[in-house]
Amino acid sequence: MKEWTSTARRRDLGMDLVAIREAAGFNGQELADALGWDQSKVSRLENGKQSIDQTDLLSWLITCDVKNPELRQFVARNEEAIKDTWVLPNNPSPTDSRNLIAEERASKKITTYACVWVPALLQTPGYTRALAARFNPDDEARVERIVAERAVRQDVMRGHKAPHLVCFIEEAVLTRPVGGRQVLHDQLMHLMFMADWTKISIRVLLTDLGEHTAGDGPFILFERRDKRSVAFLSARVTSVIFEKPEHIKGYQETVKDLAARALTEEESRVLIANLADESGIPREDLDGTAEDMA
Repeated sequence: MKEWTSTARRRDLGMDLVAIREAAGFNGQELADALGWDQSKVSRLENGKQSIDQTDLLSWLITCDVKNPELRQFVARNEEAIKDTWVLPNNPSPTDSRNLIAEERASKKITTYACVWVPALLQTPGYTRALAARFNPDDEARVERIVAERAVRQDVMRGHKAPHLVCFIEEAVLTRPVGGRQVLHDQLMHLMFMADWTKISIRVLLTDLGEHTAGDGPFILFERRDKRSVAFLSARVTSVIFEKPEHIKGYQETVKDLAARALTEEESRVLIANLADESGIPREDLDGTAEDMA
């Protein structure tokens, strides 16, 4: 029986194999010739469409002049590929991981449950900046880099290959004044605008709804164009990727529960509009007197 391997790990390793090949000065055909392989094999490995055994991996690394300790690290990573979960360490101030971005760009549908912040793909620059500044209070350059990277990440929602994005958002997220009242108001107005996009569905879970099966925290479920599914969970210091069908099934059941209990798209749009009206600050009051408003 063929051993199961994690496609997310293969894709992650593939991105590094591309960087190693390019750093060594090879194009795909040149490396294939040096290894005695067909060029299509190099392409499959770099795109995560084929697992790589340790012998082939060592051949690739040695040909590209990769030495210890980096060589040993790559071999150890490849040995991890058969595990059914993947725990990724985040930086102390987490930003958008390349693994998350890769899954977004490979997906035909993305379903996200948000119980703390507005989903990243729907954030305004002001909202992102406020969050980034909270995590990086003394590093303005990093804050602006995060804002710029988030904007690039959001480009996935443009074009004919854009995935269908379904967002289940807790009502409390829409009233939390991230960045202050004006930033929140602008964010709510942006959600109303995005809700009109054909491939975006925003549905709100009312606070008085009670319990539901997503109570253990936020998640993202990716349905990829290659018919594989990936669940992504992120915390302050780690992110976890699940791919085995029995794990995915649990998140699919949770999505069904949320869909049955959330407001409809139209009801959600009306609620967001009302919250935007309530959070609005007259522009003439933005000179510092807004804090005196009731």
